[in-house]
Amino acid sequence: MPTIGGKRVDAITTADVLAILKPIWNVKTDAAPRIKRRIAAVMAWAVAHGHRTDNPVASVDAVLPKQARNHEHRKALPYAEVPQAIATVRNAHRGSTSAKLALEFLILTAARSGEVRGATSPSPRSAAGNAKPRSRLPARVERMATAALDDGVAMATATA
Repeated sequence: MPTIGGKRVDAITTADVLAILKPIWNVKTDAAPRIKRRIAAVMAWAVAHGHRTDNPVASVDAVLPKQARNHEHRKALPYAEVPQAIATVRNAHRGSTSAKLALEFLILTAARSGEVRGATSPSPRSAAGNAKPRSRLPARVERMATAALDDGVAMATATA
């Protein structure tokens, strides 16, 4: 952000933030709110650590115009055309085998794309499909579908 990149965090004003956001606010409607949130987070950190007394992003909403929401849904592939689409992906000359298989899995299961991209080889515990690695869960808390599976794993571990 060339407008504020060289400034000390305590010298950044609401006018500086507006100089960044106004030109893109109605043009880049996806990126502008993300940039605003990122600046707000940095400023909140600065306030929490005593580098500022206020957050200059807090008052920009009063000046910025309301963004028009333009939600266009993507067109769905007609159900009858799914087999041909999968065959096209399978027979494509470009793309790795794992990418093609991941796309096919995504289509057939309606899994979340992030879960498909982050999938790893199953461990013996997750083979039942009830557990995910701790790194793939919010707050790194492993959740099990049933307590019985936990008991079964504990028993199997104790006897092994």
